[in-house]
Amino acid sequence: MATKTGELNKRQLQALETKRLLLETGRALIADRGIEHVTAEDIVSVAGVAKGTFFFHFGSMGNFIMSLSKMNEPSIEEALEATRGMPLMQRLETFMDGWMETLTSFGVGLVSQLITHVVSDAGYRNDFTRNCIHEILAQAKESGELPEDFDADACESFLYTHLMGVSCCWCNEGGQTSLTDYRDVCLRTVKAILPAD
Repeated sequence: MATKTGELNKRQLQALETKRLLLETGRALIADRGIEHVTAEDIVSVAGVAKGTFFFHFGSMGNFIMSLSKMNEPSIEEALEATRGMPLMQRLETFMDGWMETLTSFGVGLVSQLITHVVSDAGYRNDFTRNCIHEILAQAKESGELPEDFDADACESFLYTHLMGVSCCWCNEGGQTSLTDYRDVCLRTVKAILPAD
């Protein structure tokens, strides 16, 4: 429980550090071995913590994988916040660069595992990605950069679908294609569907 001032106590800070350690350890093991060859026991053994600690923080391997998939969200949010007030295409490019940097940092092996075990689950939506795209387009409408009648929902769906497709293609190609090439194709397409200045 946080103190009255909202600060975390020593035990809470230690719990956060342990959770981070488990995530980093699991991320490295999964990227190296593949998710089907990594168990909670493997993660706690390498991390040097008790098995119960893993289940206290995550409850299951499935929940662990979901937490792992969200690890880079704060850095993408920071990059996006830094672009406030910039033109729409610059904001989209910055967001996509952060998103694709996340793919690169995870590596083909881990991204492939996340697609297989998280994204392909029935009903999964990457609301973080959708919300970022929605915010970018909404701010462009508010600033007058996009007309009020612009179909932002359709553009959001296009961008989201493109990014999910990029993940799959990049993995299928073993990471051989530059993610920048994918980004550039997407941005050219978005420019083509945006209203002329």
